[in-house]
Amino acid sequence: MKKTLMISCQGKGGCGKSHSAFLATSWAIHHNIPYIGLDTDSSNATYGDFSDFNVKSVETMDEDGLEIKPEKWDTLAYFLLENLKDESLCVVDIGASQFQSFVSWAVSSNIFSEILKEHFNTHLLVPVAGGEMLLDTINGLKYLTELFSEDVNIVAIATEYFGELKDENGNSFEEMPEYMEIKKRLGGVLYLRKMDPLQTLAVEKMKKAKLTPEQTKLDERFKLLEKSRINTVMNNSYMMLDQIFDLPTPPKKSKTNTKKEEEATA
Repeated sequence: MKKTLMISCQGKGGCGKSHSAFLATSWAIHHNIPYIGLDTDSSNATYGDFSDFNVKSVETMDEDGLEIKPEKWDTLAYFLLENLKDESLCVVDIGASQFQSFVSWAVSSNIFSEILKEHFNTHLLVPVAGGEMLLDTINGLKYLTELFSEDVNIVAIATEYFGELKDENGNSFEEMPEYMEIKKRLGGVLYLRKMDPLQTLAVEKMKKAKLTPEQTKLDERFKLLEKSRINTVMNNSYMMLDQIFDLPTPPKKSKTNTKKEEEATA
């Protein structure tokens, strides 16, 4: 049975990559899916800062932390192939500063077309941000689609958090020529619509505190209405993810392991 791999990546910094990984991991917890999270950007580990996610760091920099060592990407491949056991899902956050190095490594090593293909159903989560970042991020989406759409499922995460998803001609995201060229090769578009001001405040408070949605339910710093707003926002995201992704099937446990668990429970 293949496992599910979700990789959040985009060449533009600050456009929502770590938030995409955050959503995917929260979705896994919401559905009780065994998962593991990996953050490859040790200098700006936004995703890894959520301690309750128990995200592991994959080091790709040299000893001085000044230069990316391309050969260290092999560590990521070996980890995926050798260490995922009971986890049905792996979420990987690729930093913007590492984007081109990661893409070059993936292409030259045939990572998606050969190495991981037999083991994973792979999805690229690619943020497309509204406002001033719209053109840059849709070009990043187009770039990844042209390179990898034959071997992976590419999902655009279109967010209005940074502004409207309209170009200078008033075209919506799905009316833009850049999108029209690649739409048949995309696996789906997940829209993160602009939240109302109170929802925005509640979600920003959660992210600033580095808490997961589940943690806020028990945290006294969050009042009843704040918890309700976070719950509404997250449930809307989960429903969209449900429409795009199949729920990973947990690996079957051996009879020996099941017996041991029953004895331990007894």
